Amino acid sequence: GKLKLAGTALPGTPLYLFFDDAPFAKVVADSEGKWGVEGELELDDAPHTFRAEQYDEETKLLAGRAMISIGRAKAAPGAQTPESNTP
Repeated sequence: GKLKLAGTALPGTPLYLFFDDAPFAKVVADSEGKWGVEGELELDDAPHTFRAEQYDEETKLLAGRAMISIGRAKAAPGAQTPESNTP
């Protein structure tokens, strides 16, 4: 499926995005500091991590990092799934 991500950073800042420690995308925040990206990913039931890193332009050292964990929610008992609606 598709994974869509968006966030804010300092305007013009390049960010390096990682999904489960694998490179996912490089984005640059626009003049208002907004950025967004989407990509194709297959998610299993395991927990996953998404990380955004910013590097100092002069030193090339890590200047900031944000990380979140995500996972698929389990369907409520008796809930219809897209697969169960297919004839």
